[in-house]
Amino acid sequence: RFVAWDRETTEETEQCKDSNTDNRSRRKGSTYRSMKRRFEDKVVVVTGGASGIGAALSKAFDEEGAIVAVCDIRGAQITAQSLTHPHRPLDGYEIDVTKCLEVREMISGLMRRYGRIDIYCSN
Repeated sequence: RFVAWDRETTEETEQCKDSNTDNRSRRKGSTYRSMKRRFEDKVVVVTGGASGIGAALSKAFDEEGAIVAVCDIRGAQITAQSLTHPHRPLDGYEIDVTKCLEVREMISGLMRRYGRIDIYCSN
């Protein structure tokens, strides 16, 4: 094993050289909270995102730092407003994903607003 310094954050990282860790780096003293930023500023669309698995996906992406666009026939706005990060934009689209025109309008709106969609969860 060897220890190196991360130039960007000046935090010490530890690289393990055994076969069980697959040579992945990890921060010394890291916490679960610091690991929860994997989707920071990624634009994520979750269809069926107002209830059940879709709502859980929306919440999980939100907690990971993503900009989440919640899409559902009913309740999308309420779910979007319940997400935990008030400084990120709220996107709740009450659309029927079986209607091609509604989906195209939603995607066009997101592309105009953010310029990209990084992840699309078709739930």
